[in-house]
Amino acid sequence: KKTRQVIVAADTQRNQDLRDAGARDAARLPFEAEPDDHCESPPEAYADLAATLDVVAAALGRDRATLRIYDPYYCSGAVARHLRALGFERIHNEREDFYDVLRSGRLPPHD
Repeated sequence: KKTRQVIVAADTQRNQDLRDAGARDAARLPFEAEPDDHCESPPEAYADLAATLDVVAAALGRDRATLRIYDPYYCSGAVARHLRALGFERIHNEREDFYDVLRSGRLPPHD
């Protein structure tokens, strides 16, 4: 039971740290954003997703290096860092307002 309490306390602190980081990152974006919208998934989540992306890549005749991934929500750029660490190289995750990009028809090429 004590181990569980330690884990819960660590998770609670990590979540608070992520909220704090989201608030700082939202303040630096070149568009208005809600700090609560700026939470990033941990590397483990992308490791879990990698097998699915591999299936998508194979169906398109691509691999991790050539699959074009578009994640429109920048936050602090962790998406690109985590995916690149797994061998995915073509990631568009830029500090830009997705809704403005969508309205202007400037969606980047992606698979």
